[in-house]
Amino acid sequence: MSYMCSIVKRRFNWHYEAMSLYVIEYTYDHSLESLIQSFRPAHRQFLRDLHSRDIVVASGFLRDRGENDALIILRANSAQDVFEILADDPFALQGFVETCKIREWVPTIGFGAEGFDTEFPFS
Repeated sequence: MSYMCSIVKRRFNWHYEAMSLYVIEYTYDHSLESLIQSFRPAHRQFLRDLHSRDIVVASGFLRDRGENDALIILRANSAQDVFEILADDPFALQGFVETCKIREWVPTIGFGAEGFDTEFPFS
């Protein structure tokens, strides 16, 4: 299931149990590039803080977009929790995030795939 979201500021209560992985694709308002550059250090610090709390698994820019769009993988209990986590991102607070596509991700091979049932339930 895929969600398109507008990010709104909400208070987030973190509970670390039975979490899923989510893949988030940010696209930015490119007309604000000079402003985006000035807030990039705060944005990256926000993501580093989430990484240190074991919420963000990985984050980075999409090379084919020239550092203008990003992909974030994080742990959360629900898509709603993802909205709430990302609401405090300095890029979101400044209105730089044009779209935020959130998808729940189930790894089948590699990191996070431990214990995955190889019999797909939909086959």
